[in-house]
Amino acid sequence: PPQNDQQVAARLYNEGKYDDVVAMVQKLDSKDQALVTLMGRSLAARGKYQEAEAALRPAAERDPVGDAALELGLHYQRFARPEALPILRRIAATAATANTPQELARAARALRATGEAKQANEVYKDAAGMGQRDPFINTAWGELALEKYQNGDALKSFKLALMVDANYVPALIGQAEALSDDNPPEAINSAKAALKVNPNSVDAHRSEEHTSELQSRGLISYAVF
Repeated sequence: PPQNDQQVAARLYNEGKYDDVVAMVQKLDSKDQALVTLMGRSLAARGKYQEAEAALRPAAERDPVGDAALELGLHYQRFARPEALPILRRIAATAATANTPQELARAARALRATGEAKQANEVYKDAAGMGQRDPFINTAWGELALEKYQNGDALKSFKLALMVDANYVPALIGQAEALSDDNPPEAINSAKAALKVNPNSVDAHRSEEHTSELQSRGLISYAVF
């Protein structure tokens, strides 16, 4: 089926074609929240942090609880800037009035960022219940579980995401992380699958290296004992 602009940009981002995302959104001169957010993420992935902030800020001002505002809040948090908390708290507060799975997931991500993991988990549960076939939501929920060392729950969420989109890089990376202790060979395969889709993924490279290291340590200790 033909893809709309958002789907095309999301696919390019998932494949690590960050410059193409930026060029596309600039050419469209779009004010669309999802497109601007993908452009901001793409600029940040290229290390162009000031340009990312400049791209996100106007969209965040237009919609203070939208996708771009969340991305800007997370961007500020990455650099420990005080502007992060008010933005993230404002978005977290929308959990009470959110009507769509996307709105719930956005609020849940803000709750996770402000340290409200228990509440974030409940909101992700609601979001996943409404948007069961959304790989983005299931992956985000899995990342929260992974953060709390609940690898089994995380793996379930990543597998649900990959059933819908087998090439969704964040879910492949999450799956690799969730499997790294119990099944290093499968974890390495998952990280390699992510790198096949997006050779530029720093997280996928890191995950593969980390799991390979764990596996080699395991083989060494097995040989000794």
